[in-house]
Amino acid sequence: ISGDDTFILHDRYGFPRDLTMIMAEKAGCTEPFVDVNKFDELMKAAKVVGGNMKLKQFLSVNNIDILQKEGVAPTLDEKKYVWESSSSVVVGLVDKAADELVSSLQTYTPEKPKDKKDKKVDISEEHMCVIVKETSFYYESGGQIWDTGYIKAKDGSFVVKVNKVLSMGGYICHIGKVESGVVKKGAEVTLEVDYERRLNVGSNHTVTHQLNFVLRDVLEVQKKSHTQVNQKGSFVESEFMRFDFSWNEKLSQEEILASEELL
Repeated sequence: ISGDDTFILHDRYGFPRDLTMIMAEKAGCTEPFVDVNKFDELMKAAKVVGGNMKLKQFLSVNNIDILQKEGVAPTLDEKKYVWESSSSVVVGLVDKAADELVSSLQTYTPEKPKDKKDKKVDISEEHMCVIVKETSFYYESGGQIWDTGYIKAKDGSFVVKVNKVLSMGGYICHIGKVESGVVKKGAEVTLEVDYERRLNVGSNHTVTHQLNFVLRDVLEVQKKSHTQVNQKGSFVESEFMRFDFSWNEKLSQEEILASEELL
C-alpha cells in the first residue's frame, strides 16, 4: 500500500498505520506491506503544516485594538456576491515575522537556520496580511474553504498573491505573500478572485446539501426509520468535500449504492 494512501487513512480518517499494515498482510500484500518511508516523510511535512496553523492568529487582540483606535472600520464584504474583479483601498498591513501592523511591506526573505537543530517554520507563502476597505474575497466560513487570487496595485507598483482568507475581529485578512514591489497602506488596489476555483468549491458545497437530503431519504424515509440522520459537520474544498453525519449502524453496500444513484 502506498505511503500516500496510508497517510490519508491516518490523517483524514484516523486509521492507524500499524492497523493498515495488519490489514494489508491479511489481504496478501507483500512485505513491508506499506511504504513506511513515504508515510514518515508525509508525517514530518504534516508537523510543519501544524506549525503553520499558528499563522491563523494574524491579528492579535492588540493589533485589533490598534486598528479600532485608528478608526479603521470592519471590512465590508458584500462584493463577494458579485463575481467580477473589484476595487478597494489598503487600510491595514500585518507583518507576520514581526507580528505587528506596518505601513509598508515587501517580498519576504526567510532567515537561514543557524544549525540543524534550528527548525524554523517556513512562512514565505503566508508572511503577511492585507486588510482592505471592502473585499470580494470569500473568507473561511461554515465549513467552506476561503477564496484565493491576487491583490494588485492600480498603478502597477506591487502584486500580492492571496493564499488564505480569514475573518478576525470583524477584519477580513487576505493572507499570502508579496510577489513583487512594495505594498503600502492607503494604496488603491484591484482584487482578482480565482472564480474558476470558487465555482468548484461552490459545486462541492451544493453536493453537501444534496447528500444530506439523499441520506435522509434512503435511511429515514425509505426504511421508515425512527432514527434520524443528523449532520455533524462538513468540509468543502475545490477538489473534494467531506460530509459528517450520525447514524446508528454501518451503511450497507445496498444503502451506499442507493445513495449514489439518487445523488
